Amino acid sequence: MLRSEISKGQLIRAAACLPVHQHEAILSDPVQTRAKEKIEQYEKQDGGPWDYRDIPHRLKELYKAKDLEAFVKGLHAKCKPEEAKAKEFIFRYVSECLPLEQHTVLDAQAPPRPLEGNVDFKAPFDVVLQSTIGFHWVFVLPHSSVVLKESQRQRLLYLLAEPVPGYGSTSRVEYFEFPKFANRREREHKTVEMDYLMGEDSEMVLEHFIRFHLETLQVRSRGQMGFFDV
Repeated sequence: MLRSEISKGQLIRAAACLPVHQHEAILSDPVQTRAKEKIEQYEKQDGGPWDYRDIPHRLKELYKAKDLEAFVKGLHAKCKPEEAKAKEFIFRYVSECLPLEQHTVLDAQAPPRPLEGNVDFKAPFDVVLQSTIGFHWVFVLPHSSVVLKESQRQRLLYLLAEPVPGYGSTSRVEYFEFPKFANRREREHKTVEMDYLMGEDSEMVLEHFIRFHLETLQVRSRGQMGFFDV
């Protein structure tokens, strides 16, 4: 059987299906049923008017060029108005939190971690930056429709903050969210050191992601879910 990898889109959607309350078991039947229902729901959708698969490429482009206004102008020339507006909101905030002149692009990525069921997990960072204080592993959750609760976000961060071999103790996750509340898009940035301790339930969280991924593969065998990736 060929190995498969948990995608960024699957990671995000699976995190949104994690329990909201600490007393609810991660692998309980209600939680897993909600996850399956969510996957079935995505199968029936046609996807949105655009996707965010270009986020990693455009972040590298932005941090290499170091000219935000020229970058935004190019973005509006290449994308439809609503798409350009949504993505400009993301790139302006990321560059506000991680100033262009203080960060350079690093050609690096997290290594894959073999899991059960011929599944691999590789933390899907969008770009890795370097500054005078260390390495910044950037993860952008771009979807306004995905609103994580604090407990869900923390469990996702546990996985993302696993130290990457070869990058010492000066690495940190730069985590961004852009949820929409009452028709207003918000923005949030969290910085987590990569010596962050794994939670006691981390193995169950990983098992939840594995099950979500395998269920998604089964659904894909019955139809197309390309938009689901990001």
